[in-house]
Amino acid sequence: MREDHQTGVLFVSLGARAMTPEYVDLLISRANRDCSRCVVMLLDVAEETNLRVLEGLSEEQVSARVRSYCDELTAHVKERWRSPQVTVTSLSSSLNNPLFVRYREALAGAYTADRSFRSAIHNQTYQNLQPILNRRGAKNSRAEIVPELAPYLLLELAYKLFVANEGIAGVEYAAACKEMHICDAIYAGDFECLKQYTGRRLAYVGVEGDLILEKISYGYNSSRLAVQDISLLIRNGASYAIVGPNGSGKTTLLKIIAGHSTQLSGTLSWGGMDITGLRPGERPTVTVFQDYALFPHMTALQNVAFGLRYKRGYGQQEADRAATEWLNNLNVDPRLNCHLPAELSGGDQQRVAIARALALRPSILLLDEPTAALDVRQRTNLGGMLRGALDSGWIHTLIVVSHDSDFAAEVCDEVALLFEGRLLYQGQLHDLYDHPPTAQAAEQLGCFNVIRGTISADGRFTDEHGEFVFMDSSGSLAPTGTYGEKAALIVHRKDMALGDEGQELTPSFLGKVTEVTDLGGFSVVEVTTARGRRLKSISHDLRPPDLHSSVRIGARKVLLLNGE
Repeated sequence: MREDHQTGVLFVSLGARAMTPEYVDLLISRANRDCSRCVVMLLDVAEETNLRVLEGLSEEQVSARVRSYCDELTAHVKERWRSPQVTVTSLSSSLNNPLFVRYREALAGAYTADRSFRSAIHNQTYQNLQPILNRRGAKNSRAEIVPELAPYLLLELAYKLFVANEGIAGVEYAAACKEMHICDAIYAGDFECLKQYTGRRLAYVGVEGDLILEKISYGYNSSRLAVQDISLLIRNGASYAIVGPNGSGKTTLLKIIAGHSTQLSGTLSWGGMDITGLRPGERPTVTVFQDYALFPHMTALQNVAFGLRYKRGYGQQEADRAATEWLNNLNVDPRLNCHLPAELSGGDQQRVAIARALALRPSILLLDEPTAALDVRQRTNLGGMLRGALDSGWIHTLIVVSHDSDFAAEVCDEVALLFEGRLLYQGQLHDLYDHPPTAQAAEQLGCFNVIRGTISADGRFTDEHGEFVFMDSSGSLAPTGTYGEKAALIVHRKDMALGDEGQELTPSFLGKVTEVTDLGGFSVVEVTTARGRRLKSISHDLRPPDLHSSVRIGARKVLLLNGE
């Protein structure tokens, strides 16, 4: 509930690559819903320590870098939030405040005198900056680097205690979903010398960016809609697959999420903020397109480094180091880093495009057919890297458009199935494959045999060709009481048996082998019945049935679905 006297504060760490203008907008939007005022606090002085230690910049360079970032972010906030309720200030403007000096000196004294507090500060500092330290190859220099970086954290903690205890603000809004462990330890009374400063604590609100699409429709002309009334909830931290046949609207929906296409109707929100009207660069998304969209005049290395320099503020050397690391992670031959896209294979171009996207550490990563040009080994490596990026928090949400069902199953937990612009299914991926909701959904997955027919009041299924009658002895399909009710029998390819075993099963069919596809380790065998019905089975036999031979095929497990 909103309180008129309540003020929310955002502590913007300039060194956090995830603290983009999009994140700041998200936090301000959330604070404005809860509070009467919002203060954006730029931790400029604290960031100077980081730049000097980690990048070895001179005082003049540090000052110029921090001033530039603060000016850009201040201008962005003032342009986006023209309201006296939103103010921007900086830590440097409070350094001479006598009240703040009191808290700063208290923490500095505790850091010097209390060994346990000093150790806790070092551990928290290392945890906060570990991605940066790793990227700079400083993994083995913790003992030398972390003590120099500790003042960065001490200044931030001092200001939090100052803001809370002096009643300047009541709530802190942050992009992360959990506050730092050191704050819990301070307020738990673990450090005796700081207990007098724990009378008040900022309420902590971690904003999670769920992506919500509501009634999205899009059409290329008035007579045909490519996407029709689609609503999706994609939770923060989810790995999400959008699947369906060609022309089902998958890529169109991805472009709408990214902002490259504008829907005819419907809205998009992220973390409670309406992003429907935001341009692509203002959204928390980075997209890898089917055609890769690499800059043709830039080398592979320059393509990856470009976004790091101009969107994340990296210096030239830092951007080149990070770009090289990401290209190595994607197994791009280092000799190709200086090549133009036209000189690269399709698979290399695809991996360069994915490296460029991952390097930017987007909140939402959008991939359109990311395995189209990759071989099996490269696909497996990419799947492991994407899962690792999600698990580590490097990216927050992954949305993949793919025809590769194996890759989707490996990487994604949830799925949306589209057909002719409509949503057929949304939910867990394993549920879709275990229990397709409709015969149409099963057909689109491509791994099921779908036998259509009618169901009688007593649960007896008769196929449309009159080849067999199947009795639903399990009662999984409730009798409808209407003879001729349409139904479908669904059988996964792996549940179809051939030869002697198939003969003993119900239903079973006699037919001829019309196609055998060897996939290495197993074969897909197609059997065509006398009435022309084509059924497929997965065979693990070292020698599958001969082509054109007669064979009986039967179902070990069936699903009986009401409706078409």
